[in-house]
Amino acid sequence: MLTDTSVKNAKQADKACKLYDEGGLFLLITPTTGHGGKRWRFKYRFDGKEKLLAFGAYPEVSLKDARNLRDEARKLLTSNQGPNTVKKAQNTVKQLVVESTFGAVAMEWFKIKIMPLSTSHSGDDATDKINRASDGNEYKFKLFENHLVEIRKNSPRSVSALNDFLVRD
Repeated sequence: MLTDTSVKNAKQADKACKLYDEGGLFLLITPTTGHGGKRWRFKYRFDGKEKLLAFGAYPEVSLKDARNLRDEARKLLTSNQGPNTVKKAQNTVKQLVVESTFGAVAMEWFKIKIMPLSTSHSGDDATDKINRASDGNEYKFKLFENHLVEIRKNSPRSVSALNDFLVRD
């Protein structure tokens, strides 16, 4: 079983080595050349296959944090869920949340629909044009940060701000 001191004092060698804790958790120590460092890994079996789950690098992820992450992963395994699958699903949800703001969707629409027409005339890029259109209007700026589910068709302020933005040069 590892201790904080043993993890802190572990030295990087010429080739990769593993320091094992318990319950499948280990610290992978890789050479300093390339992507060297200390990284937490959790080895487990799921659906009859051996798999690895990465928890992050030491010291950003402490021994205590790595053990907590391992325990959470083991709970998923007892409920017959693959920790890697759950982690990928969570990352996908996070990405969708980021991409589903009004600003992100508006920027994509603007690049596809308006930019091919406007660049030949003005030379502006989409970001500059959108920034100019929303300058000085705090409400419009906040509208860009809203998630699409928060913007309701029946909200007169949202519809008004959207209309002002699209009509304005």
